[in-house]
Amino acid sequence: MSILLVDPPCGSRLWEPHSEHLGIGYLAAELRQEGFDVEILDAGLLRWGLRKTCREILKKAPRILGISVVQPAVKNTLFIVKLLREKGLKSHICLGGHFPTLKTRVLLENCPFVDSVVYGEGDITFPSLVRKILNNEDWQKIKGIGFKKEGRVVINPPQSLVDDLDELPFPARDTLPLVLRWGRNSIVISSKGCYGRCIFCGPRAFYDRCPGKKWRGRSAENVLEELDYLHKNWGVEIVDFLDDNFFGPGEKGRKRVEDIAKGLIKKNIPVRFSIECRVDNVESSLFSLLKKAGLYEVRLGVESGVQRILDKYQKDISVEDSKKAIQILRDLDIDCKIGFIPADPWMNFDEFLENGQFLRDLGSPAAFNITRLSVVAGTLLEEILRKEGKLIERSFYEFDYRFSDSKVKVIYSIYRVIQIIQNLYHRLISRIDIGMRDFKYHFKKGKSADSTFFADQ
Repeated sequence: MSILLVDPPCGSRLWEPHSEHLGIGYLAAELRQEGFDVEILDAGLLRWGLRKTCREILKKAPRILGISVVQPAVKNTLFIVKLLREKGLKSHICLGGHFPTLKTRVLLENCPFVDSVVYGEGDITFPSLVRKILNNEDWQKIKGIGFKKEGRVVINPPQSLVDDLDELPFPARDTLPLVLRWGRNSIVISSKGCYGRCIFCGPRAFYDRCPGKKWRGRSAENVLEELDYLHKNWGVEIVDFLDDNFFGPGEKGRKRVEDIAKGLIKKNIPVRFSIECRVDNVESSLFSLLKKAGLYEVRLGVESGVQRILDKYQKDISVEDSKKAIQILRDLDIDCKIGFIPADPWMNFDEFLENGQFLRDLGSPAAFNITRLSVVAGTLLEEILRKEGKLIERSFYEFDYRFSDSKVKVIYSIYRVIQIIQNLYHRLISRIDIGMRDFKYHFKKGKSADSTFFADQ
């Protein structure tokens, strides 16, 4: 095999699998378009253990091993890479993704078993690296990569962000049959980046690493073509748009969303979908049209019910903006899920209570993420906390912080224990549900129920 693209196990194996890894899917499609032999190994989706993942990689013995790394998976990735080298794997190992982009130098300094790091978008950089390696050419001058040479970290100039996303092929859907079998939704990425300036935002920091527009959207026609393809070829009926923000800036960004909605209606593509956006994107007329087109759920970054905290986060919204957006969605009978941050290092106890009252006043809408402020490596938040002396560095990939108000820390800790127990329960039920779906699938096929999901459990 020439190229193996891996999504490593991330955190606890009890976590619920979501869907495909489209970052890897796009790279696979781009490389296959050039005629390269590429395989996807999504150990994260399969919930494989670390040693199971290593065994499968060793069996395939690719010439180039690409691993996509997010911050929670750094520890597992380091273990996998070290074990692979100890077992004699000679592949060129390249790491890419959010964490390698935001911490290129520190990752290379702490992981001697890696040959290269791709930082920023890999759509141009990684295929260039593949071509050079497989043709036995010098790859160390490629833009957008880092590596170690004679013990010294070298980071080349950045590769520009892809300007026209329509030029990219649709992502490879190798794992989609498994996702659909487990009752999960297909995902689509219709844009990249966000025009917001939130201090805690990993995606914004990611795209700031390279020159180019920080938000880029595929054309409505290109998005509609992929939705139609998914429905006709895979029977997909529900899609989650995983854009950081489905809306682009200004009237042009609004017009693109309107064109997607009108296109779905005109072409009669029977796909229901969910999106994520800012609260100030929500307006009654446009979202009424989106609902008619199939919109059933909106994920909003509300974050706080305290204006001082919103300003600290650089959200550029008001508390009233959030209330108005949620009310519009309720009036349209569109499900609303919110991202919310009940505690952070600057919050005082009265503001913590104010946040709780804000949720009660809203009637506690469903949440897709309610947790204290997390420190994503390489963000403005990390820099601010370090300057203020609040940052706690547990390792080069694990960060925490000191609370200004100890009462907030204690109360949130109690809440978090309750939340973890609830999450574990729901994810255990989800895992059982997936296992039963697998069992029924294999039973109907007249095969053993020993599917990939049960392997190495």
